[in-house]
Amino acid sequence: MAPLPPSILPKSIATSSLIAHIITNKYADGLPLYRQEEIFARQGIEIPRNTMARWIVQTSQACVGVWNALEERLLASPYVSCDETRTQVLKEDGKAAKSQSWMWVRATPSDKQKIVFFDYDQSRSQKVAKKLFTDYEGYLQVDGYGAYNALEKNKRIIRVGCNMHGRRRFFDAAEGSVKGQGLANEGLRFYKMIYDIERVATERNRTKK
Repeated sequence: MAPLPPSILPKSIATSSLIAHIITNKYADGLPLYRQEEIFARQGIEIPRNTMARWIVQTSQACVGVWNALEERLLASPYVSCDETRTQVLKEDGKAAKSQSWMWVRATPSDKQKIVFFDYDQSRSQKVAKKLFTDYEGYLQVDGYGAYNALEKNKRIIRVGCNMHGRRRFFDAAEGSVKGQGLANEGLRFYKMIYDIERVATERNRTKK
């Protein structure tokens, strides 16, 4: 008997492509597991939602090694960006369903094979920022949120700002001025020049790689 091909979940009926399909539907396309269960049922396929939930948990555990390897690459990058976005968890110990939690997103924007990490936490405090960048050394691009101020004490981290947040003030001011005139529009023209330089630099960097 020929050996079975490698599987991310050995002794399971779930193939890698099926698991990828379920995970993509849920987390990229916002399709809850109970709806996926109904879609499979219409096709004559019985996969209970609790089974799919178990597969997702088991897959995340099986991918810990990949996660660790990618995080090492991210922390070794000379340039990393980070931002936080609100998220809501319906059933979480010690928190009401309507309360806000946070997804901290770390990325390597300039890499040809970009790495993007989603780190969940109940808090948006500086303690989380410190935890995520304990071993980092390089340029960290973030907005003006105060939780990142604590990282400036680390001399290995060089904090750089986000031009989109700076440009937004000029854009808002230009909305109330004569089109193409005024200091706000002059500021927007400077930003366009910066973006043109960044675009050329990015293209040259990709060519070298």
